[in-house]
Amino acid sequence: MNEEDEFTFGFSKSKDKKEELNEKKSKSESEKEHKEEHKTHHHEEKEHSHKEKAREEELTFDFKSVTKIFDKYKGFIIPLFLILICIYVGAYYRMAPNNLPATDDWARSTVFNYYKTNIKSQIDQSYPNLPDANKNTLVETQFSEFYSQNKATVEDQIKQVSQSFKEQFKDENGYTYLGDIDSYFWMRYAKNIIEKGQYGDEIINGKEWDTYMLAPVGAGAIPTLYPYIEAFNYKIMHFFNPKMTLMQSIFYVPIILSLIAVIAAFFIAKKIAGYFGGFIAAFLIAIHPMILSRTFGSDNDIINIFFPLVILWLFLEAFESKNKLKGIMISALNGFIIGLYSFAWGGWWFIFYFILAACAVYVLYYVIVDFKHIKKGFFKYIKNSDISNVLIILGVILVFSAVFISIFSGVATITHIVSYPFSFLTIKSAAKANLWPNVYTTVAELNAASWSTIVDSVGGSFLFIISVVGIILTVMKKDENGKRDVKFAVFLIIWYLATIFASLKGLRFIMLLVPAVCISVGVAVGILYQYLNNWLSKALDLNKIITRTILILLFLLILIQPIKTASASAKSEVPIMNDGWYNTLTQIKQNSTQDAIINSWWDFGHHFKYVADRRVTADGASQNRPQAHWVGKVLLTGNEKEAVGILRMLDCSSDIKAFTAIDSYINDTSITIQVMYQLVLLDGNNAKKLLSQYMPEVDASNIINNYTHCTPPEDYFITSEDMVGKSGVWAHFGSWNFNRAEMWVNVKGMTRDEAVDFMLSNKDYNLTRDEAEKIYFEIQSLKDENEANAWIASWPGYASDLVGCSLENEDMLTCSNGINVNLTSKEMLIPTNDGIKLAKRVGYMDSGSFMVKEFSGNIIEYGGDIIKNGNSYYILLMSPEIADSMFTRLFFYEGEGLKYFDKFSDVRDVTGARIIVWKVNWEGK
Repeated sequence: MNEEDEFTFGFSKSKDKKEELNEKKSKSESEKEHKEEHKTHHHEEKEHSHKEKAREEELTFDFKSVTKIFDKYKGFIIPLFLILICIYVGAYYRMAPNNLPATDDWARSTVFNYYKTNIKSQIDQSYPNLPDANKNTLVETQFSEFYSQNKATVEDQIKQVSQSFKEQFKDENGYTYLGDIDSYFWMRYAKNIIEKGQYGDEIINGKEWDTYMLAPVGAGAIPTLYPYIEAFNYKIMHFFNPKMTLMQSIFYVPIILSLIAVIAAFFIAKKIAGYFGGFIAAFLIAIHPMILSRTFGSDNDIINIFFPLVILWLFLEAFESKNKLKGIMISALNGFIIGLYSFAWGGWWFIFYFILAACAVYVLYYVIVDFKHIKKGFFKYIKNSDISNVLIILGVILVFSAVFISIFSGVATITHIVSYPFSFLTIKSAAKANLWPNVYTTVAELNAASWSTIVDSVGGSFLFIISVVGIILTVMKKDENGKRDVKFAVFLIIWYLATIFASLKGLRFIMLLVPAVCISVGVAVGILYQYLNNWLSKALDLNKIITRTILILLFLLILIQPIKTASASAKSEVPIMNDGWYNTLTQIKQNSTQDAIINSWWDFGHHFKYVADRRVTADGASQNRPQAHWVGKVLLTGNEKEAVGILRMLDCSSDIKAFTAIDSYINDTSITIQVMYQLVLLDGNNAKKLLSQYMPEVDASNIINNYTHCTPPEDYFITSEDMVGKSGVWAHFGSWNFNRAEMWVNVKGMTRDEAVDFMLSNKDYNLTRDEAEKIYFEIQSLKDENEANAWIASWPGYASDLVGCSLENEDMLTCSNGINVNLTSKEMLIPTNDGIKLAKRVGYMDSGSFMVKEFSGNIIEYGGDIIKNGNSYYILLMSPEIADSMFTRLFFYEGEGLKYFDKFSDVRDVTGARIIVWKVNWEGK
């Protein structure tokens, strides 16, 4: 009998004695009373006795039943409790951006600065000669006194200001805008599924077609899983809440998928490291800062956490199942999940390869370890060993994966599986084989990551080291039969090595490493916890409850830094979309024709399509196309006529048809591009004459009338504040040198003589032998694709914001950054370490016309612009190439002197960033 039983028994026994005494007393008193009274009292006493017994039995039953229930279901209760903790914390941080906590800090800073500015102004008047350091100290002192006396008022103002900020990030229904860009891409397809019952905007020739991409041609809309998940989730949530909007409902999709991933992570780590290890792994998955930051809003990155973890979980469940039929059924289910993954993301194959590699290494390991037994009979050994189970599971996964991949993604997905890893390796090549620039070289998340960046991104050196320890402990751990079970370790090692290699090629692939790190940390903590608990309780002769409590508290300290980082990430997250952008795009929608086209740099194309409901030249799903060069050239060129000519061509044929048609005759990309540069500057008749030199007149006429000089639809050209910082990118692609690209693609693998002969044979290069040899050695000196990119085209950009200047006399400006400008000669005098130098190119307005003056001699490679606004003067510094660019003239000169661009709208959003929309006037003013 245990302590609990003894306690329960003793408690019941003492109650029985008390009942006997009460009964005797009741009987003695009843003899002295009337029989009727005796009956009444006897009835009451009996009823009282029954109540006492019932109460005692109830207490006794509660203690025993709770213990029994817990013992019976603890295998369910404990995991459920631990998983619910992880789910709650994960949901809390994922929901935080919906409430925009960042605006509270903004409001506090705004209100505090307002009062401090007023105090500073009073101090300046009272103590004009006081040093700034003393003034600042005085400001802080007086503000502290003011705040302590008016705290309630100030805090109320902070709340009001914060609320006004929050309203700028919410739609008309009061829902917070989705935070990123790609969410709007998937949301538009989800909307099509809900409203049209199809993925694309239209069905053309039996194919789903996105009519909003690559306007006006459009592009094939290849269905993927994520918008279907969003549409399904919306239908469910809308059923229970008819006021639920599509945008709000899909905000919850990453939350739901992440919670399932948390469950998978828990059971994966639990298999080898127990409940505590599973809890740590699941908790890290729930709050890992990188996963959070990449899955706020409703981008589909969460599928690369969800699917790998679920696939690994099912793989291990099948692997360890003692029932072969059950293992086969789980493997078949895993094949189905892999098929879904192939439908969800083009990089699905990595986890498929991991399974193949893990099984192969596992079999090889046991073949080596048990080689002596194998020599006695290979097939007999295979049949009677665990290897047969591995091969069966692998075979089932392969068969069912092939079936479901074919169903969901098509047979071609299987036939091309071998080529996928090789296409990944060329994603960052500077120039494509067709000589067009590779826009992926400038996509931030595809930039190569350093080792330190990888380690920091997965949680820092400490967490990374613990994860490596987890893998080592996994290798060393033995099963109940005393054999090393390497399957889990093999899978994690392969996952680590492959994703680290991928991450070194592109930052975005670090997220694929994160699940492996989280699970490995959980395994390390779980195994160390088990070992130390047993060792300490024996060595120190302590109760295991004490050692468990101490160890759990110590190991939980590991979670402090990830929690802090997750909290900071969640609280600082604000949507890119805000009322400034939303209202601007809505204005375009309400005031434009249905076939209107929006032109701008590609980044916000998904926003334009969804909110403005209009077609775009380029977006985040089509940026790696020739349109990047043409839009970049529109922004870069100083020739307004060229800019409008390019826009006309883009709006007529998206360049795809024009270039293809012309190059089918010329068959030389560089020459075709040069011809197109001339075409956009000419009127229709002269352009037709030019093309007739390369093709029959009837074909030239067709190209001009339909592809380059058609009557274009309405065009809205957007210049926004963010494009200032992106100037190096759009100017790089706009100035792309196709001749140099051709040299790089061909010459880098040639000998000197072959290279020189190649360059001299191309008349378009117009090189001497010495020049050709010089270029050959330049190309050979380029170390990688990044250097080649910069050699083909430079990266012009803005070097400053607008800088205020004061007019010292009639013709000399003195600017706050130390630069002086002679308004008569237009000389911009820039102080350097080598003395005063002149800006190479200076732009300015003169009697309504934009002028550029170039200087030589004692110059510095800078461009500068002199901008007058009323009676105020400003200067702007940049690379010389963009001193007279269309972007400079549209955004900083506000279109002054331009004939083909009419200002449509001009707003500043809640962050202060400016958004200017121009309607293209095809006829000119």
